[in-house]
Amino acid sequence: MRATVIRVLLMELNRITSHLVCLATGGNELGATTIMTVGFTAREEILKVFELITGLRMNHAFIRPGGVAQDIPPGAIDTIRETLVTVRKFFKQLEDLMLANPILHLRLKEVGYLGLPGCIARGATEVEALENVRQAIRVHAAIARLASREPPKVSVEISA
Repeated sequence: MRATVIRVLLMELNRITSHLVCLATGGNELGATTIMTVGFTAREEILKVFELITGLRMNHAFIRPGGVAQDIPPGAIDTIRETLVTVRKFFKQLEDLMLANPILHLRLKEVGYLGLPGCIARGATEVEALENVRQAIRVHAAIARLASREPPKVSVEISA
């Protein structure tokens, strides 16, 4: 069970770093270098946590079939909590910078919704979409179990 907690924690932190790269590079492509620097600075804080826990910042091979390579070091949970407080402040900065950016508004205003048929027509298959939803449900169910609650009742319905 402890390995599950550690895996979920590290995978969710890794997912956040991926989103930060997306926001940072997207900001840079729009000419907003401040968005880029804030995004990468926030990511750097999480990479420090990975280095503390695994010894490496990226490609850490920490998660193994059936568990993790080792337990987290003493003090890591406190470091993660402190890091999340810091990263939340960077999220607020990113939100303020991006919502105030007129170029971002012009590029994204009235951009249409792409439904499942459009996704399939462009190469994203229904199987991929369902697998992403199922993965999210598994993560939330694992978190709920860890919190000693029943997993949320979720039904997945994909319509064309």
